[in-house]
Amino acid sequence: MNIVPPILPEVFTRWFAARGWTPRAHQLELLGLARAGRSALLIAPTGAGKTLAGFLPSLVELSEASQRARSAPLPPRRGGEGLGGVSANSSARAHAALPPDPSPPFAPLMGGGEKTRKLVSTGRGIRREGGLHTLYISPLKALAVDIARNLERPVAEMGLPIRIETRTGDTPASKRQRQRRDPPHILLTTPEQLALYRIPLIRTRAPIGAIRWT
Repeated sequence: MNIVPPILPEVFTRWFAARGWTPRAHQLELLGLARAGRSALLIAPTGAGKTLAGFLPSLVELSEASQRARSAPLPPRRGGEGLGGVSANSSARAHAALPPDPSPPFAPLMGGGEKTRKLVSTGRGIRREGGLHTLYISPLKALAVDIARNLERPVAEMGLPIRIETRTGDTPASKRQRQRRDPPHILLTTPEQLALYRIPLIRTRAPIGAIRWT
């Protein structure tokens, strides 16, 4: 089965062009395979762009989800504003009675806004909207940190609303606890820390998100 390499979103093509680069064939091929729901094994020499190739499907998918959220129409306000037979005073009172939203409009996609997230059915279970999307398990702590650093730069340069974090033995306890409550989009960790991450969630039956890629 031949997978036609998909066209990269404009923000990605501009980022490549700004550096005088063009996407490599294996990077586009991996993106095409991922979009077709297929697994892949990439073998390439040092400096061939393996890290970007492996995470490109996640970055593109999360970026597109953010764009869809921005372009989606906002839901109508509660309280009957603008409906016939409802006075301005009653509408104002209805809005005043609503609890304030402490998070920005697209907080789930930005990796924050835990209070705005809701449980979403995935067919086989439930997940938190905007939860953990991609999980990378590294045999070495230093490798996980290095890969995260290499990913953070293009994400920041493209202005993508994607949160990337590591979880190792050096991660503060407060951050590890927050990662269970409010996971990042992409988490890079080790086998030992993954076990410690999952045990409390299994005990409480808390969802960790609908993980798309590992």
